[in-house]
Amino acid sequence: METPIERARVAAEQLAAAGQAVTSRAVRQASGVKMAVAVDVARQWNEARGQEVEAPPVPEAVLLRIEGVWREAYSLAQDEFEAERTGWAAKIATAARELGEVTADLDDMEEKARKAGQEVDEARTRIAQAEAQAAAAAVDVDRITGELRAVQEQAATERTRADRAEARADAITAEAERLRAELHAVQEQAATERTRADRAEARADAIAVPRGKSRP
Repeated sequence: METPIERARVAAEQLAAAGQAVTSRAVRQASGVKMAVAVDVARQWNEARGQEVEAPPVPEAVLLRIEGVWREAYSLAQDEFEAERTGWAAKIATAARELGEVTADLDDMEEKARKAGQEVDEARTRIAQAEAQAAAAAVDVDRITGELRAVQEQAATERTRADRAEARADAITAEAERLRAELHAVQEQAATERTRADRAEARADAIAVPRGKSRP
């Protein structure tokens, strides 16, 4: 793809081959490039041709015509330059505004990324703490489980001892009841024997008294 300068140079060659004057206006019309490019290419082409062929002095009328053409070309170029400068100024202002917005968005994203990174670090810290607590809790659970198992075994042992003691207490209670019953029976038997003895003694006394009276 040809550049604007290349198109302008081709147009200048074609104008010269056709016997036409290579002016900035003619180059611009033939190539469709901007006036500034056409002026520069026409000047360079004419300077190069001037070095190749010794041209006679330019007539004053031609100079006046050239001056008019130059003024017109300069005016057109200046107008085009001002229009382009205004357009580029607007584009630059728009780009600057967009750049400011992008910069603000980037700053916001960086701040969000920083906060997100901080939250990730905090989450990792909490996870590490939770894992440490879980490990400690697991140790405590194992210890408590062992202690509970020991307590359960001790309780089972104590329960067995209590059952045995209760059985012995029941046996002792039963033996005591039996002995108490035997004692009660012995006491009743003793009371009966005592009653019998008292009666026998009374009878003996009753028998012994008359005998005493018959003696001198």
